[in-house]
Amino acid sequence: MHCRSYRRVVLAALLAPLAAAPVATTAAALPHNVILLIGDGMGMAHVEAARLYNGGPLPFESAPHQAQVVTDSYTSSLLGVPTDSAASATAISTAHKVHNTVVSVAIPGDGSEFETIGEFFTSKNKSVGLVTTSYLTDATPAAMAAHAVFRFDTARIVNDYLTRTRPAVLLGGGGNGLTEAAGVAAGYTVVTDRAQMQALAPAPGVPVLGLFGDGGEGMGFEWDYAEGTDTAYDTLPFLHEMTSTALSLLATDPDGFFLMIENENTDLAGHSSGAGEERIGRDVFAALELGRAAQEALAFAAGRDDTLVIVTADHETGGLQILADNGAGNLPTVSWSTSDHTRTQVGAWAFGPNADLVTGTIDNTDIRRIASVPEPGTALLVAGGVIALALRARRS
Repeated sequence: MHCRSYRRVVLAALLAPLAAAPVATTAAALPHNVILLIGDGMGMAHVEAARLYNGGPLPFESAPHQAQVVTDSYTSSLLGVPTDSAASATAISTAHKVHNTVVSVAIPGDGSEFETIGEFFTSKNKSVGLVTTSYLTDATPAAMAAHAVFRFDTARIVNDYLTRTRPAVLLGGGGNGLTEAAGVAAGYTVVTDRAQMQALAPAPGVPVLGLFGDGGEGMGFEWDYAEGTDTAYDTLPFLHEMTSTALSLLATDPDGFFLMIENENTDLAGHSSGAGEERIGRDVFAALELGRAAQEALAFAAGRDDTLVIVTADHETGGLQILADNGAGNLPTVSWSTSDHTRTQVGAWAFGPNADLVTGTIDNTDIRRIASVPEPGTALLVAGGVIALALRARRS
């Protein structure tokens, strides 16, 4: 049989099932809700350290779909240095590589604004929420819904938040350019402690701004509170409590939502110097708290088939290695190779629609695509196979 005739026979045979396929097997809709949890600086060893202290896996480690994630920025590929949080969060948010310190802007390039993941979901009439233990204008939350050539341009980030992208929920550390007065002027209901936050009644259309803490680097270390050296969490909400509140507020939108949840403290602990108990203690307790936040997300998603939950990190910090397991309730013996970021791959754990795309080794830019594309259906996959076969036959 001639090659051309053979191709016609093969294509006809493969296309026949598509013609008869029911509507249900075509590509599924965009996930109704997407919950993205980020442990800033949380490498696989950080998760292992928390697991050993915990005496068992963290809630997200049960994910049916897992992957390793390459975190390099454009600067990494050019100069061989690790990414910073601005560039890595931009890659996650926009699917584009940028230079370190850049927030969702085309540099290298013409300096134009990339569409953030927050803007994408807003364009689909979905609500957007950002939750962090860091200050709200920090690089990771900023990359999800704002743009800046330089990550410390907090005035531009605040302007984007309050006058352009207007996330429905903003909960995190205060100060650093974002004030209570600015929030009120922009029409936000502002809360400043746990009691006020937990007293919020869901009110569709009324955005909420939680400003917690004194405007430093964030809201404080969970380890320090457990050790009694910092009492901030007497009145400030933990990450899992902010997560619970954010979910209750965002769930009022019948069109769905996107929620980013970040624990900054794994990164801050990794940036510390020395190898004392305080450093690994802060790191472990931050990872455990991210696990509690993930549990809130998974409880929300339980029994639903429309909510994608992804847990990952923007990069690894500290070059952490586990030397010995000292048993549950005891911090492991560890070593640190640096007080900066590394290029070590991090983990990703996924549940729900599109979660099966989290497999093997992926790039951080893939996370935006996984969160924002329709779930592949049977007919779509068959069609892809038909096209691939036709192209291969054409080359033969």
